[in-house]
Amino acid sequence: MTEFYDLAATIRNEPMERAPVHIVSSDYRATLRELSRAVGMPVSNLPLDGLFAADERATLSSHFGTHLDAPTHYGDVIEGAVAESVDEMALEPLLAHGVKVDFSDRGVRLITEQDLADALRRMDYELCAGDLVITHVGMGAKYDDDPAIPLLGAGMSGAAVEWLLDRGVRITATDSMTADMPIPWMEERFREGDRDAYFPVHTVGGRRRYVHVEKAYGLDRLPVATGFRVSALPIKLEGASGAWTRFAGMRGLPAALERATIVDLSQPIRNVSMEPQVSTIETHGRERRRRQWAKHLGVPVSEVEARGSWDLVTASTRAGTHIEAPLRFGPSCAGQDARPIDELPLDWCFGPGVLLDVRAGGSAAGIDEAEIDRALERIGHRLSPGEIVVLRTGAEERFDGDPDFAASGRGLTRDGLLSLLRRGVTMVGTDAELLDRPLPAMVADLRRGEHESFFPVHRLAREIEHCQLLKLGNLGALEDPTGFFVWAPPIKLEHAGSGWARAVALIPR
Repeated sequence: MTEFYDLAATIRNEPMERAPVHIVSSDYRATLRELSRAVGMPVSNLPLDGLFAADERATLSSHFGTHLDAPTHYGDVIEGAVAESVDEMALEPLLAHGVKVDFSDRGVRLITEQDLADALRRMDYELCAGDLVITHVGMGAKYDDDPAIPLLGAGMSGAAVEWLLDRGVRITATDSMTADMPIPWMEERFREGDRDAYFPVHTVGGRRRYVHVEKAYGLDRLPVATGFRVSALPIKLEGASGAWTRFAGMRGLPAALERATIVDLSQPIRNVSMEPQVSTIETHGRERRRRQWAKHLGVPVSEVEARGSWDLVTASTRAGTHIEAPLRFGPSCAGQDARPIDELPLDWCFGPGVLLDVRAGGSAAGIDEAEIDRALERIGHRLSPGEIVVLRTGAEERFDGDPDFAASGRGLTRDGLLSLLRRGVTMVGTDAELLDRPLPAMVADLRRGEHESFFPVHRLAREIEHCQLLKLGNLGALEDPTGFFVWAPPIKLEHAGSGWARAVALIPR
């Protein structure tokens, strides 16, 4: 059985790091009024028991919380090639064998190449190409309540990163604010004239192909220093220089996944999308950041090297590929407090995948139990508990350029979803905007007096606990309807109903 270790911090308002976060939540009655306006019907005519959905909108940096820096964060051209933005990065290197090196008792001191070599020698471990090296400096325990965290923690020297690169390590992680030394430490030395002490790790990233995860959390939860896999898949922010990641350790993955092809099943968060939700990604390029740093340091621009692009993102938690947790649908589920996205078990987010092609029906026709049974019969499969069912409705083909995306595809009926949940499925995915039928089809039925046809899946989610993985893409790349695993861990936003996810299929080679 696969064991998961959550290594990502929770995103919340008023964090201890200095970058601001602003999450605005809309309660169930507010969203019911929004729905009433959208469909042009009085609230009293909507059969949702006076409540609709928990909704959130967040404004934060792409480099806030546990995140992955993309190559464009370090430079525009690296090793003679145009640097990739975070949505362009290859995913295979981001599901890697992990090596945790403990420097938690080091304090605010530089980690040199000799320190790494000595620590690995004590561990009796020789690095392998493709390893993901995690420097545990002990900051994760302070992330929730210590405002001094920007001043604390050990960081690597540029020579230490070069040493790792020479041994085939292309990605590192740390539980500190930065892979470099704390910024105030570097600024003090910069002002004293030591220009090379200012972001040396990032400087290496501008010369050689290298990325890192910063602000990991809970590294002491890992029971071993080696012999585990680690996932650092970033949210798909189009054109961005970094993105949040649900950093996680794994032990006991199926042997067939030791060598796996990763197929990206995620749709991006982007400026001017075809979704109902409006998102903005404002990128501050390296030259703009250079001027910002010069003003901050009080020196001429010519004395500061360009380091570190940065992005400010404003997006609904339902933009792009995302997961809706039980709290999205109502404050309670099956008589208990509904589970928010930051409390969703990671083992719900991983399992054998089953792709059901249901494109043949029209958008007004719900996918019922009989159609699900026929789809399963066509592929010769019997569902088992823990499998993740993915519905290919055809909506993904309209995501990129069709303003009718939200009204496209198909959705489940109440008995269709119930049939999946009764067979032990806890996550259901779709390429559509909703797991329910498209809103225009449901509104047309409601105007004819068919109250039970209005958001039946949403209402069932208040009765039986499960989660929904929405707006998947690239489903046509799955050549077989079974024989793959789905991995779709959501970003943890405190007490939110939904969270962005980087969904992938893992196909054994």
